[in-house]
Amino acid sequence: MAGKPVPEWRTMIYTTPDVRFARLPDWPWAPRLTVVHAGPPGPLRMAHHEAGPEDGSTVVLLHGDCAWSFGFRHVIPRLAAAGLRVLAVDLPGFGRSDKPLDPSAYSYAQMLAWLAEWFDRQGLVHTTLVAQGWGGILGLRLVATWPERFARVVVVNAFLPHRRQRLSDGLQRWRAFLQQARTFDVAAAVNQLTSRGIGGAAAEAYKAPFPLERHKVGPRRLPFLLPERADDPEFDLLDAAWQRLERFDRPLLVLNGDADPLMLPYAGELKARIRGAAGQPHAILARAGHMVQEDAPDELAAHLLAFMGLLDTCPAGP
Repeated sequence: MAGKPVPEWRTMIYTTPDVRFARLPDWPWAPRLTVVHAGPPGPLRMAHHEAGPEDGSTVVLLHGDCAWSFGFRHVIPRLAAAGLRVLAVDLPGFGRSDKPLDPSAYSYAQMLAWLAEWFDRQGLVHTTLVAQGWGGILGLRLVATWPERFARVVVVNAFLPHRRQRLSDGLQRWRAFLQQARTFDVAAAVNQLTSRGIGGAAAEAYKAPFPLERHKVGPRRLPFLLPERADDPEFDLLDAAWQRLERFDRPLLVLNGDADPLMLPYAGELKARIRGAAGQPHAILARAGHMVQEDAPDELAAHLLAFMGLLDTCPAGP
């Protein structure tokens, strides 16, 4: 007897088989799935990975482009050991989350809607947000929308666009590369975005979510979701978000890698414009590229714990 027909919207969403994630190095966490319904192409499952005591203070980790929660594998145990409840989220199109296959399914507004629904479904309050790269571009919008839900924010190699801002030379080169590349080696891209490099086992883990080229829509599309034209209506929303974000008076820490060509140029604006960033122990980590969680996980964890008052001193980087 024939099975039930597959809904049309499911044919446009790819779920990476579990076997692709078997035996990943230093990665014992199973995904927890939340179904989100915001927008087309239909319901999809967002994954997060959880560690630490359930009654601990909550820390949400958001990754950037090309990455997934695996990049935080050396940070998560340090935070959990300090008594924190850690939720490492995979954005739609990445990691263990479902992957829309139609490029038109991805937009800045849609990615934000998916993430906002996931956050709301978890019932998170008094949360510490740690947001790297595109995780910060999305996460800072959440902070502007729900400032009362965040106890503190850590921005790692990230920024929030606005109408008067231009794309950094690094971001423009990255987009030009993606436009020209017929095939996209995600692991090689992660390696390029680090300063210290990644090993072969880690490279396979970054390739795991994407068995075929057609599954890489998320990492290929994300850098192009930033508005550029001054008359783009997205800038009206971003400028309004900036007005709210400037008034955010809870602690906000800015961390950057000294070898990040993509987002280091924006660090000064975050520190200068956001009220909660005043007087905080902002830092630039030595020999760290865009993927700070890969290059300097121990230093990153130490800065986070010190910022949360769980570590007396933060050791200097190498």
